[in-house]
Amino acid sequence: TYNTPAGFDTAGDPGVPTAQDLVDSVATTIYNVALGRLVVNTFDATLAANGISFRQGTLSALRGLLRLLDAVPFTGVGASGINFFDDPSVSLSAANERDIILVKSLQQALDLLGSSASPTPMPSPRTSTTTSGARCTT
Repeated sequence: TYNTPAGFDTAGDPGVPTAQDLVDSVATTIYNVALGRLVVNTFDATLAANGISFRQGTLSALRGLLRLLDAVPFTGVGASGINFFDDPSVSLSAANERDIILVKSLQQALDLLGSSASPTPMPSPRTSTTTSGARCTT
C-alpha cells in the first residue's frame, strides 16, 4: 500500500501495528535495501571500474536511476556516455542486462536481510537486579 506510518498513534504511544502495517514495513525494508544494492551495482560499480571515486547522495542516485530506467528505448547510458547497466559477465541486450542487474540487486537485498550480517533483533526482555537490590525488567 506504500503506507509507512511512523508507528505512533499519539505522542509517546508506540501503538500496536496491524497485519497490514507489518506487511508494509517488510515491503518498505526490502525496497530500500534493494534500491541501495541497485545503486552499488550500477553507479558505484561503473564509476569505480572507470577509476572515478565519486559517491553521489541518495536523492541524486534515485533521480539518476529513474532517468535511466524511464528512457525509451532503454540503453542504460547516462548523459556522460557511460553505460551504468552493463553486466560484464554477459553480453546481452541493454534491456536484458538491466533486468539481470535489477534481479541481482533484489537477490542481494534478500540475502543481506536474511543473513547473520543483518542487525540482530533486540534481545528478549529479562529481569535483573540493580546494585540497590531493586528488580527491573530491561
